[in-house]
Amino acid sequence: MIELYKTKSINQAAANLFMSQPNLSQSIRNLEDELGCSLITRTNKGVSFTDKGKDFVQYSQDIINQFDHLQTIGKDSTDANTIHTLSISSMNYRTLVLLAAEFYKQFPPESLRLILHEYDRDGVIDSVTNWDSEIGILNILSFYQKEVIKQLRSRDLRFVELSSDIPVVLVSENHPLYKLGDFATISPKDLAAYPLVRYSTMDYIHYGDKAHLVGITKHAGEIIVDTRSSLHEILDNTDAFAVVSYNEKLYRHFSYYLKTHRLLIEGCTLTHKFGWIMREDASLSPLAKQFIQMLTAYLT
Repeated sequence: MIELYKTKSINQAAANLFMSQPNLSQSIRNLEDELGCSLITRTNKGVSFTDKGKDFVQYSQDIINQFDHLQTIGKDSTDANTIHTLSISSMNYRTLVLLAAEFYKQFPPESLRLILHEYDRDGVIDSVTNWDSEIGILNILSFYQKEVIKQLRSRDLRFVELSSDIPVVLVSENHPLYKLGDFATISPKDLAAYPLVRYSTMDYIHYGDKAHLVGITKHAGEIIVDTRSSLHEILDNTDAFAVVSYNEKLYRHFSYYLKTHRLLIEGCTLTHKFGWIMREDASLSPLAKQFIQMLTAYLT
């Protein structure tokens, strides 16, 4: 049922579980008969879960997680024969990838299975809601704070704030404004002659355009990308600029941003709340707690 909940397709779930579709369908019917209620509704587009079905997945996944945790009791976390798994989703943070690499180095070779997902904000929320990630790292722009907190509560997710950051304009050493120096203050009008590079997720109505929200209403065209690596390649090779959140305490641990300058935006009053999310009905694994402790230490 958990695999079916993830895929929303009996055919795909059966393939992922290495069993036939008829056998999986029969297993589901047997389970529904045993419980005395319908768990799924079959449609031409796949399957949807009833309220009882969603409850079943929620409780069964929590039991599986707890069982996995119980299996680690009495085992030495440094034992090379013990393989631990941690799944994290985040919003296109290069610093989080670098931090995860540092985290991985703390374990003996082949003892850690670290899964890193990169999504937009809604993707991070969905990933944790659907049990694909144990924890999610995200930031919340103050303009959308009430909306996002309400969204998290409706999904029974807990948000733990770690810091409050500011939006900045990011330019590479090839950009004419780079010569102003790191953390120079600029007016939105100073950017009118240069193209804006931004993520495609900013096209969504519920996201809005962050550049516009911080007062940058005019720019010389746009370059729209899907990934963090594409955004930074564009910055490195053009005179484009990006509007990003800047977390000084986290970024100071990594040298990448020595090749870029962060420019403060005159008159900008918006902030980002940076933190992590988890399911309210779950408990963190020891591995997740260890990662959160490391992330928190980097921010102090």
